[in-house]
Amino acid sequence: MRKAIQSLIVAVVLLGSIGLAKGGDPFVKVAKKGSKEFFLFMDTVSITEEKSTISLKDLSGGVIYTEQIEGSKVLRQLFDVKALPSGEYFLEIEKEDGVKSWSLLVEENELKISQQNDLQYHNPTLIQSQDNKLMVSLLNSAEDAVSININHDNNNEVLFQDALGNDFVIQQIYDLSKLKAGDYTITVQANNRSYTKKITI
Repeated sequence: MRKAIQSLIVAVVLLGSIGLAKGGDPFVKVAKKGSKEFFLFMDTVSITEEKSTISLKDLSGGVIYTEQIEGSKVLRQLFDVKALPSGEYFLEIEKEDGVKSWSLLVEENELKISQQNDLQYHNPTLIQSQDNKLMVSLLNSAEDAVSININHDNNNEVLFQDALGNDFVIQQIYDLSKLKAGDYTITVQANNRSYTKKITI
């Protein structure tokens, strides 16, 4: 079923100029009333040449369509979702600094996009200092529960777990100087997502 949907779901058309200014946050708009097509406008110009991932997901988190955009590029794309069954879906744009999400409601004769309830999820910042302090910082705009794990890569043993709460701004410092020399994986769970960072002590 999913393979059939994947092959039919999205007709992506690269557009030229359509009269919208470049820059700013990604923007999503239904093509016209009664249509099951929507435009995505995104300026990925970045001095760091970051990668961006476009994903369309169902309510269970299953990925129906995904595309990765690399480097400096301005996108004007048209997506056709009339092959999808009626229901709610999510369009996500993931960049290095976080994820923005829109709710797409596919109905029998039209498509509705929740612009007023679009969500911005920010990726945590994990910095290892020279004296092996780990600084964790996160703008938790969804105010979801956040937790952190530290695993030893040699045996995947969980050495440390901590619940960071659900404050809007989360900042924490951990002293890793007493850990044995080796490779470790730091995992932060936030917004039903996992963010990882590899470190060496």
